[in-house]
Amino acid sequence: MKTLVVIPNYNHSTYCRKLLKNIYYDILVIDDGCNTPFEVKDKAKNLTIYRNAHNKGKGFCIKVSSVYAIKNNYTHILTIDADMQHDPTYIDKFIEKSKNNIFVYGKRNFSVNMPKSR
Repeated sequence: MKTLVVIPNYNHSTYCRKLLKNIYYDILVIDDGCNTPFEVKDKAKNLTIYRNAHNKGKGFCIKVSSVYAIKNNYTHILTIDADMQHDPTYIDKFIEKSKNNIFVYGKRNFSVNMPKSR
C-alpha cells in the first residue's frame, strides 16, 4: 500500500506548516492560489507542493491530487484540511480501515468548541 496525504491549502499556510510536522507519509500540498505562495523553509523529502495560479476550490484540488497519485503509483489518497480541523493523529487509523474498504470517510466532532475563524 502506497499512501499519499493530500492537503488543499487556501490561505492557511501557518496552520499547514504546523500540520506537516505531524505527518510521516508522502504529502502533496495543493496551494490553491494562496495570497502568498505556500513555501516551507526545510522541505522534507516526502513533501511535494503544487500551486494553482488562482483559487479553484477544494474539489479541483482533489482532482489534481488524484491525477498526481495515479501518475506516481499511489494506491491510497487521504485528504486532510490545512487549517488543522482534522487531527493528523488519526491518519494511521484511516490507513488501517482502508485495507478492507474502498472508501473511508471521517466526521469532525462539532460538539467541541471550535474557534470562529475555523
